[in-house]
Amino acid sequence: LYPWNAADPTGTIERLLTDQAFLAPARRLAREVARAGEAAWLYHFDYVSSAQAAQRRTAAHGAEIPLLFG
Repeated sequence: LYPWNAADPTGTIERLLTDQAFLAPARRLAREVARAGEAAWLYHFDYVSSAQAAQRRTAAHGAEIPLLFG
């Protein structure tokens, strides 16, 4: 979990909610898949392009797709 950042409470809450919505379910699914004896992989994508850096602090959902598939 993230430590509370009084200088950026919105950013802290945003990270917590993002983890709740995306990271926790992905980890849970990977654990269940592994428990069933299958291979499971997770990755963390946090690249923000220079073109988006002025507008975003974090990578957008699905931002890795163009980099993975061209």
